[in-house]
Amino acid sequence: MRFGLVAGAMALSWLVLPMAADAQQGSPPATASPQATPPDGNPKLEVTKVTAANGHRASKVIGSSVYNQQNQQVGNVDDLILSDQDKVAFVIVSVGGFLGMGGKLVAIPYDNIQGKGTTKLIIPGASADQLKAMPTFTYTN
Repeated sequence: MRFGLVAGAMALSWLVLPMAADAQQGSPPATASPQATPPDGNPKLEVTKVTAANGHRASKVIGSSVYNQQNQQVGNVDDLILSDQDKVAFVIVSVGGFLGMGGKLVAIPYDNIQGKGTTKLIIPGASADQLKAMPTFTYTN
């Protein structure tokens, strides 16, 4: 049991220490480079350091409030749909509900969204009633 804990701690430090050192150095432009081959010698598994200088985190966009140009909240981002080219194609917005219940989902083309990269997204010219009148978005898979 003790050997398992020591081996686990060593494996964890192998993964964490390079990341901790990199985090202290700042954020260079977007890069991706192999860092090391794991101690088990498996050449198929590599640790990769990825730093992005631009772009938006999906976890920050999902849940964001969506407003119109009159600063009226018209919904919340429920999901993001990617195209076959791995680009965000649609923002799925939940409209008309209360505390996440009773609303409907609508798909808004990502290009129609302003304020990308912030927690306050804007759909120019949209009202809650217009969004509620849109066809309901449903997942097929």
